[in-house]
Amino acid sequence: MAKKGSGQKPLKKVLKENKKAKKKEKQKERHGHGFGFYFLIFFLLLIFLGGGGVLFSIYFCDVKNVECDGTEIYSDEEIKGFILDDEYSTNAVYVYLKNLIMPVENVPFIAKFNVTLKNLHTVSIEAVEKRFLGYIPSEKYGYVYYDDDGNVYEVSQSLLGGSVRVEGLVPKKPQIGSALNVGKSNRRTLLAIQRGLKSEDLSVSVISFTEDGTILLTYGDIMINLGTRANISDKIKRLPYVMPYIEGKRGTLHLEEWTQENTDIVFDEEK
Repeated sequence: MAKKGSGQKPLKKVLKENKKAKKKEKQKERHGHGFGFYFLIFFLLLIFLGGGGVLFSIYFCDVKNVECDGTEIYSDEEIKGFILDDEYSTNAVYVYLKNLIMPVENVPFIAKFNVTLKNLHTVSIEAVEKRFLGYIPSEKYGYVYYDDDGNVYEVSQSLLGGSVRVEGLVPKKPQIGSALNVGKSNRRTLLAIQRGLKSEDLSVSVISFTEDGTILLTYGDIMINLGTRANISDKIKRLPYVMPYIEGKRGTLHLEEWTQENTDIVFDEEK
């Protein structure tokens, strides 16, 4: 028997402490087992729901209708061909997810396609067209389209209406996204003209750069002679005051001699 002061705990006290320790270990084990059990249930539930969703989409989300909008450049059938381009494209959910993860790119004149699901059987395709400021015809490259920053936006053999035609400039090695390579001075002048016309709410169909440095604008049946680059922005600002008087007529409007000191503007009307 242990004596008092020997440093040993009474047997009864040791047994009690061991019992408490075992109880705590069991509680920890139950807690650990409980967490693992619930995690397993949650994981299996996710698999079940995910698998069920996949099976549902495969068997109940076939494409029955395709709605196309946003462009007159391509027909509805051509737009469908860009988006529904593989053997799995008969499934609406697949079409939506594919174009969400890997959108169709590099389609001439199209900035992007917005593909959405209107319902489980209907896919909606919106084609967002690129916006052009004008184009330059080229014997070598076809038509070089540029944006309002003066960068090449598209190079194509196809001609689109509705944008300004630029004559007398020769683009060199046009690359999409790069600055229009027609000479820095010509590029600056071209953009200044078009920005000025836009500011004055005037639209022309052709901008011509002639070999002698003269710049001509075609406005309906009226030829506007701006002369050289000198004072070109001020000359354009004068147009809104003049055009209402000659609207619908045929002839040439002369601004080539216009300056701040010489403000005479002559219109040679053709009968």
